This record gives sequence, C-alpha cells and structure tokens, in this order.
Amino acid sequence: MLHAVNRRKARLDAFRSPGEQVPLEDVVTSTVFGPLLFIDQAEASAAVSLMMSALGMSPPDWSGPAHLSLWPKRRTVDELRSSYVEPDAEIVDGEGNSLIVEVKWGAPLSRCELAAQWLSLKNEARAASRHLLVVLEPGRYRGAIDEDRKVIEGRCALPWPIHMVTWRRMADAFRVIGGDMRLNPGTRRWALAVHAFLRREDPRALGGWSSLDLVEVQEGGWSFARTLRPQPRPVPPLEWRYSEDWFKPAQLGETQWKMAR
Repeated sequence: MLHAVNRRKARLDAFRSPGEQVPLEDVVTSTVFGPLLFIDQAEASAAVSLMMSALGMSPPDWSGPAHLSLWPKRRTVDELRSSYVEPDAEIVDGEGNSLIVEVKWGAPLSRCELAAQWLSLKNEARAASRHLLVVLEPGRYRGAIDEDRKVIEGRCALPWPIHMVTWRRMADAFRVIGGDMRLNPGTRRWALAVHAFLRREDPRALGGWSSLDLVEVQEGGWSFARTLRPQPRPVPPLEWRYSEDWFKPAQLGETQWKMAR
C-alpha cells in the first residue's frame, strides 16, 4: 500500500463507496505499521522508540525483546466490553510492558474504547506502559478522553499516560527519522515512505517549513517625519452684508449684520 500510494497507483478515497463503511483506520494501520513486521523485531522496537522520542514521548520500560502485533485481542473489564478489546497496534515485551496504539482516520471513539484498552493491561505493567492515540482532528476526541479518564481513575490509582497526536505530527516525526543517516537503511526507507504517504493523504501534513531558517526579530514601530494629511488652517467666519445690489459675503472681525447703504 505504501508503494501504491506513493507511486500514484492508489488513493485511500478508492476504499470509499456509497452505502458502505470501509474501515480506513485498518488500512492506515496496516500501511504505517505493517512493514515493521517484516524486519527484525529488535530493530522494529528501536524504530518505534525513535518515533516516540520524535513525538516527545518517553518509550515504555521494555525489560527485554519487544514484539509488534496488529489488532491483538486482549481480555478486559466485563462491564466495559463483552469479552475482549482490540487496539490497532501493540508493542509488548515478555513482562507485559506495552505501547498501545489506537489509530483514527476520522472515525469516532466508541464508548470506553481507550479505557478498556488501558485496563486490559496487568496492574504491574501499567506503570511502565504508554498509550498513543493518533487522529486527524484532536478536538472531536477530547470529550471521549475526559470520560475515559474518569472510568480509569475509578479503577486504577496510577496516572493514565495517554498521548494524543495528529497525523501531521506523525509525518514530522517520520521525516526526522528518515533524515537520520546514522540509522539502519531499512528503518530510514520505512520512515521516508510513511512520511510521503501521510503528506499525500493528509492535506494538513505539510512539510518544508523548517528549511526556511526563520529567526525571531524585535517588534518594530512606525514613525513619520510629517503628517500624511495637512492640518486644516482656520478660516475667518463669513458674514453677509446687505446692499441694494445683492447679498455679498464679507469678512468681518466679528459676527454681526450690517446694512450697507
């Protein structure tokens, strides 16, 4: 899918059709994270750690080899879900320390979706784990996050490390990874391909602004050597003096009426 989109052979809009709901989140999840399943898992977890660092997140405290899985089924609290919850992606080590990733490409969060994912972790693993939500528009998800936070606080004493980022921010992170010449060539190619994919499919994921070398300048003020409009000059008042010929204006020192005869 990465190569098809980047070579203009396919677009995500092609998965939409009238009267049908195509889960674009699943397509995006497979496109962005699926290639990591074909490389060494140690390299894959290192690549995800680089992605998290570029997003300003601290990676989970993985105690050993971590493995990526897509749409893993995890048992959760019964009153939140009937039997299991299915995050889009998870990288987890043998001790259960996890990075849970939920992908949204316009679809809403279902009721207690994030809370069910987080509470599916073991109590001892939550302190070292992280939760990532990737969306197009953050505003529409803040209410659901607030509701899920209340649910989690009622069942867990530890803080919930939810981190919501936009796909535009993800594109920036992949651009940084792809430009690091010290990394494995496979990791760099994956990052650059994902960056190109996001820039093509998300119109908000613009790039290139960092190359402008903008610098902060002091605030300036305007002053003029002379006024733009001339100041009006006072004009003596006009009076009318009556004569036999006609009323004629005359300038007098003070306002009064006179008969000129």
